[in-house]
Amino acid sequence: EVKGGDAGEGKGNVRTVSTASTTDPATTLGGIAADQTTREEFAALNAMDTVVFGADRETLLKAWFDTSPNEFCVVDKDTGYALAHTRGDVVYLGPWGVVDAGGGKRNATEREKFVADAIRKVEDDASRKGGVKKLVAYVPSPLGIQNGMTYPTFTASEGMDIALEKAGFTPGEITTRMAMCLEVLDGDVERQLREPGAPNETLAVASLDLG
Repeated sequence: EVKGGDAGEGKGNVRTVSTASTTDPATTLGGIAADQTTREEFAALNAMDTVVFGADRETLLKAWFDTSPNEFCVVDKDTGYALAHTRGDVVYLGPWGVVDAGGGKRNATEREKFVADAIRKVEDDASRKGGVKKLVAYVPSPLGIQNGMTYPTFTASEGMDIALEKAGFTPGEITTRMAMCLEVLDGDVERQLREPGAPNETLAVASLDLG
């Protein structure tokens, strides 16, 4: 996990992977693996990511998906989504996000299980894939209040930190993204940085430049 995120700061973790033989490439249907992730499941993933990220980025999600079309994808329409992608010999865990389609029925334990199961799947897929040397996750961390500006709390990512640590990830680099407050409230007494999407439902971002 290499932590870092929108208008925030993070410490990171990296996981080294022992690899086995390479699996055969999957057949894709318009960017979706025919044998594992259906178009319906990908549509659900895209819909959830649109809410969490704050914009529809279906083309980009498909491009990430197609880096390893037969692995690294978990979709639970009631809990969340987890998509990882490959760059060289590294698998990046992201974008990941959580939702609550059950109207508040999903509790913390169920979310923790979803995250733990998704991490385990990525680890298993990476071991089978071959050529993967490490797993990396960029997890947003809040700065809290800095110079009178309140930043998003990224509450869901706190659980991601714990789950990654339990899975054997270790701290890596720290990255800070800078932002400027454009709205002043109550005569400059309270300033709130307004991020698009749902920062508090973000578990991991795909990359520092693309979110």
